[in-house]
Amino acid sequence: MTIEAAANPEGTLYGSVTGEDIAEALQTLGHPVLPEHVVLESPIRTLDNRIVKLEFTEEITAEIKLWVVREGAVEHDDEAGERVAAEPTEVAAEPDTDTADNE
Repeated sequence: MTIEAAANPEGTLYGSVTGEDIAEALQTLGHPVLPEHVVLESPIRTLDNRIVKLEFTEEITAEIKLWVVREGAVEHDDEAGERVAAEPTEVAAEPDTDTADNE
């Protein structure tokens, strides 16, 4: 499952993705998941993929793979129902610390 979120160039979200956000996204896909079913140690604050545990009862659990991606990174349908590719986004590169300038 994919959730889009606003993030800075380094991949840190301007807000966070919470259990409520994940439950809402699953409900949109037709799954009857409530926010209290989503087990997160803390809200998600970076672009990344991770395994999220869903706990319906002590004996009934599931895991989903969640991708948190930059807003605009996922294809969407336009008003005519046509699939529109998202514009590519760039992620800031880490500075190269092994250059001759650092000696």
